[in-house]
Amino acid sequence: MLKSNLRKMMGRNKSIIYTLNTENNIYLQDHIVDGKHCFPTDAYLELIYEACRSHFEFDAIAMDNIIISAPILAEVGENINVELCFTQYNDGFRFKLISNHNDQEKIHIRGEVVNRFSHDQVNPIAPMVNQAIIKKFDVTSFYKKESSIYLGNFYRSLQSLDFYHDYAVAAISNCQPNNQSPLNPSILSAALGSAISYSSHKVASDYFLPYKINGFKLFKPLSKSNYSCVVKLIQYEKDWVECQLQIVDDSGDISLEINKLRLQRIARNNASSREVAIIGMSCRFPKSKDIHAFWDVLTGAQDCIEEIPANRWSEFKEWYHPDPEHEGTAHTKYAGLVEDHDCFDPLFFNISPTEAELIDPQQRIFLEEAWSAIENAGYAPSSLANTKCGVYVGCTSGDYAHLLAKAGYDGDAQSFTGTSSSILAGRISYFLNLKGPSLAIDTACSSSLTAIHLAAESIRQGDNELAIAGGVNIFSTPLAQVLTSQTGMQSPDGRCYTFDKNANGTVFSEGCGVILLKSLSAAIKDGDAILGIIRGSGINQDGKTNGITAPSALSQEKLLTEVYEKYQINPDKISYVEAHGTGTVLGDPIEIQGLNGAFQKFTEQKGFCAIGSVKSNIGHASYAAGVAGLIKVLLCIKHQQLVPSIHYHEPNKHINFNESPFFVNRENRYWQTAGEDKRIAAVSSFGFNGSNAHVVIEEYIPEASKVNIQHESHIIPLSAKSDSALKRLASNLRRFLNEQMDITNIAYVLQVGRNVMDHRVIFAVKNIAELIEKLDLFLHNKVDGSEEHISGKNIDWKLLYGDTLPSRVHLPTYPFEKERYWVKLREPSIQEQNIESVIKLHIHQFLKIPLDQLNV
Repeated sequence: MLKSNLRKMMGRNKSIIYTLNTENNIYLQDHIVDGKHCFPTDAYLELIYEACRSHFEFDAIAMDNIIISAPILAEVGENINVELCFTQYNDGFRFKLISNHNDQEKIHIRGEVVNRFSHDQVNPIAPMVNQAIIKKFDVTSFYKKESSIYLGNFYRSLQSLDFYHDYAVAAISNCQPNNQSPLNPSILSAALGSAISYSSHKVASDYFLPYKINGFKLFKPLSKSNYSCVVKLIQYEKDWVECQLQIVDDSGDISLEINKLRLQRIARNNASSREVAIIGMSCRFPKSKDIHAFWDVLTGAQDCIEEIPANRWSEFKEWYHPDPEHEGTAHTKYAGLVEDHDCFDPLFFNISPTEAELIDPQQRIFLEEAWSAIENAGYAPSSLANTKCGVYVGCTSGDYAHLLAKAGYDGDAQSFTGTSSSILAGRISYFLNLKGPSLAIDTACSSSLTAIHLAAESIRQGDNELAIAGGVNIFSTPLAQVLTSQTGMQSPDGRCYTFDKNANGTVFSEGCGVILLKSLSAAIKDGDAILGIIRGSGINQDGKTNGITAPSALSQEKLLTEVYEKYQINPDKISYVEAHGTGTVLGDPIEIQGLNGAFQKFTEQKGFCAIGSVKSNIGHASYAAGVAGLIKVLLCIKHQQLVPSIHYHEPNKHINFNESPFFVNRENRYWQTAGEDKRIAAVSSFGFNGSNAHVVIEEYIPEASKVNIQHESHIIPLSAKSDSALKRLASNLRRFLNEQMDITNIAYVLQVGRNVMDHRVIFAVKNIAELIEKLDLFLHNKVDGSEEHISGKNIDWKLLYGDTLPSRVHLPTYPFEKERYWVKLREPSIQEQNIESVIKLHIHQFLKIPLDQLNV
């Protein structure tokens, strides 16, 4: 398979020239790393072995002190000349394989080789038969063409791979029976791949590659049909793993051994090594108090826009006038509003009721939803203390400060912290003692998706172990309603007709969404319940356009293209786009133009990708808009179902869907993909300041589950801050349960994934049915003696499970108290007397309307 020429021979020293090319070398053809053909370790070893047989007539070869220092990479059709040099050393030779680049010698591999060794020096690795399989490796994913390391047919010898506590066992089939080399690279590659995969599993790193080999011995030619490979762990650290490897034939004889194989962690720059897992989520949107209610809204095709009730903004008069030309007022009464926007559980967060009234509801709601997102991931929030967990929030200072000023509290010190956007991001960090950065991000409508991108970047770069990301938007006064009406953004009838011919503006809404991020490799290792994977993300700016708020199709197209190219995403695999989709006459066609331009660089397919926008259901949640769309996508992936984009009947006259890759999804439908393709969706958000964000989400399909953990009895602890909250917690769990669920995983999350609080109850149950029965008894005040309220110190629950821990699952989160905390108007003060001037001044400065013509 290799062209070679003997270049020089001095005594027993030799130098051999090889020409490598993808056209004549199967090893290069079928081993591709990040799109480039790469000469693999097994091929290096085979090249050295065959050179020793041919030029030195060695019949039993051992190699030692092998260092693999630099890869050989080749483009298609490129010729690469390498030189294998042998120098006599003791009873054998030292060797090095070199190439020259700009007259600089590059060593690819070096080591020592000897002719004789004894079979008696090897002892079989004896696997501990009492160890249970921890994980069955997904061999199909190992050979997927989409993988950043692609192995062609020549290398498809690995049939199965099981991981145990300190060793792995692989089944290998000789897929190249006609291979004449005793050191069959196809079989050796499968053995080395087993060691690489096991190392990544043990250290939860993105990837390991062979770096050093000691004690390499080939006892018999690798020519039989079937082999086993045993990899035994010797020792490991964060950046390296050392193991022993043996290839055993079907007679039980050892054919090949590597006594010490050192694998080094590789800091790879390819996309797959930077995948980020979403492991928790929580939300509060119009008519959606939580994730489950939000899914009901989506599947029910509900319109959550309502006429603003009289008790909203009751402190402000005459903010509405039906005439769009009337200055200083809103001409629409419609919005998407969240329930209990004025409620909070301050004592839970060690905040006094007095201070709570001076805190912007955006801070309060984000604090509760961030806590819920952590619990949703199956973690006790207190367990994040002192970790590098960042907080990234799309938000603005809000307008609660105007209400505080009207009430005369704008000079209070606690109103200063209570209305600061930086404090909004910092409160959860302060409460939980998180050590990652806390950032409040304002890019207008793209704020929360930008926050998610920055959070994902921090995980990819290793700056954070975890990241809380999302956005929040609450209207405490009518100011935003007035301003968006006066600038012509609002739909007169309060509906968001995304992509429809009736598009006439958007309708704004409140909301909060939070997700918890973690590196994919760490999430897999820790048994997290992964909701989806951030395959890629990016942000950019429009720059100079027709106006500072005018969108740019070219900038949007460029952003999408950059994300797809950078993260090696083929848009023809994207089967859903959650669009920005504000429902404006010109904004929607510009977005489709940008999407068309990006997708059509990669595919000519028409009408294959569904598109929609959650704004048609809940309105434009501004600073929380992007995370609303992303959570919608995660729910669709979870349920394998696309949901309708409502208020769409006929396309906008400036959009031709027939000539695009897209169609507007108008019904609940099974989310179909081609063959074994994963569900992949894209989410876009575009700020009116020209700041654009785009995120690609991929479905996560778990590998073979861990061995089922069998316990005769399971301990179910519940705890809360009060008896009433404990009852609500039990009630929520009772409604959530069904008998198909895994009681072991549920018990584990309730044991380790919740903070221990003062009011507790504990149940010992055999299965889900018994848990449901005991919860019913507790809720009806009929608990038996063994399930009374308990108190005591924290317990190390993991001791119950040994080396094999259960998996985390998503369970109902803490039920916060819903008590109203809203600033109360007091006797008129100087500040109160001037409040109308404050708001008028804001509107005047923004719209340049004469102050004497404003009504607030």
